[in-house]
Amino acid sequence: MEEFSGASKDLISSLTDIRSSNMVRIDRVNGTTVAPAMVRMLSISNQRKNSQGETIPIRQQSSGVEVVTNLIGAAEDIGRYDFFILIDKPDNYISPNERPDLEAFPKESYMNRVRWAWSRNADQIIIPDDVKELIVHNADKLNERFDCHINFFGAEAWKKLTRTAIATAAMMVSTDETYENIVVRAEHVEWAKNFLTACYDNDLFNLRNYVDNERKFTTCPDTSVVALQGLYRTNKNLIVQMSRGTEFSQRQLQALAGLDNKEFHRVISTFAECYFIRYTSTGERIIPTERFRKAFRRINTNEYMQRVGQEI
Repeated sequence: MEEFSGASKDLISSLTDIRSSNMVRIDRVNGTTVAPAMVRMLSISNQRKNSQGETIPIRQQSSGVEVVTNLIGAAEDIGRYDFFILIDKPDNYISPNERPDLEAFPKESYMNRVRWAWSRNADQIIIPDDVKELIVHNADKLNERFDCHINFFGAEAWKKLTRTAIATAAMMVSTDETYENIVVRAEHVEWAKNFLTACYDNDLFNLRNYVDNERKFTTCPDTSVVALQGLYRTNKNLIVQMSRGTEFSQRQLQALAGLDNKEFHRVISTFAECYFIRYTSTGERIIPTERFRKAFRRINTNEYMQRVGQEI
């Protein structure tokens, strides 16, 4: 699908439904037709423009996550893709007069190889048991490094890795003696893992830093428990109310805390520095994070120190 950015978000969701159900619905005046649709989709696109009609260069954005979410939208739709590749404007252009050292194979050779790969059935793909174990092991490693709330890998990491390894084995013509069956070997799995890693672990996509930052809001080291315990001693009402809700306005939290503007902003800044809260996209509302909730369950809620001048 070329120029994917021109598609509406509704169309993208519809395509996701087709790939999930392997069925397509065609609505017509005289009724609806349902037909099987076993498809894979390759999308090529420029970025979506922002609300001002401008395109922000990729290198000026925080990570490729921002580019992909603006283009596709829902996290579940993003998770349906096996991988994403970002390409920015090159630093240098290749001269049209430059000739490679080796001559390319004829176009027909590539076409025939792809047709052969596409013509294989599921029972013509052989994956030995030890290679299956390697796939699961490498999928766990990919999730250990890159798992976040957007499923670039996630629970289906092993499937994405398997499909990439099968494609690699097919293009390398890794077969048995019949030349009919594709045999997936350990080197194909390792290459697929390295390829998927290279897609995201680079200065352009920058998924590693995105994940590291996100995990500051979701993980809870012992130092976070100690920090929240200290805040609890003088801000009991605020912390208890935060533990009972999911989203607050700053005015609402200030009223619960009973603090003046200066003191409230000081306390909230401390919460933000400890990754106990995050702000909504507009910056008007505050959301307690997963780190906060994990830390709250571990603090001693019987320990409380009144502020000077506070009435019992």
